[in-house]
Amino acid sequence: MRHRTRVATSLKSALLCGALLSFACAPPPPQTASIPDLASPQDAPIFDAASAASVVFPDAAERSMYRAHSPETAVGKRGYTYEFVPAQGKLSEKQFQLVSITWSRRNPATSANSAPGTQGIGGPGGSFTDGTVQTADGSFDIRVTLGTLLPAEIQPPAFDPSAAAERIAAAYNARKIR
Repeated sequence: MRHRTRVATSLKSALLCGALLSFACAPPPPQTASIPDLASPQDAPIFDAASAASVVFPDAAERSMYRAHSPETAVGKRGYTYEFVPAQGKLSEKQFQLVSITWSRRNPATSANSAPGTQGIGGPGGSFTDGTVQTADGSFDIRVTLGTLLPAEIQPPAFDPSAAAERIAAAYNARKIR
């Protein structure tokens, strides 16, 4: 039982620390070509605006149920995390629902690891689902991950990672491609 508790807490911590876990597991790109860093510093405000809570959660009532964590930039990726906070009170350390957004520069050498679409995995009481899209200019992959491990009596709002990824990409495209 202790092992499962540590695993659940570790997964929650990994997602809270910038949600970079899904991309960190990809094999490193071949050293034959130099892949530029995530983006220039002037792109951070564009990522921030495109990943804002109002874009991720367009419904104000649903948006009010999530707490935003500070953006993180590491290993050439920028991550945003939103944590579900139920009206019934605090969740235990083993319970969570997290929405994470990870921006990474598009790398043709690893494009198979970030193909657009939806992927997921589930088990008793929990699941992880990814929605991945590419920006219209082909520069970045955007991955939205929904991680959930909640008791049956707590019902979070319905959330579609693929639809959120599409909204985020549209917000980026509207700001970047002018």
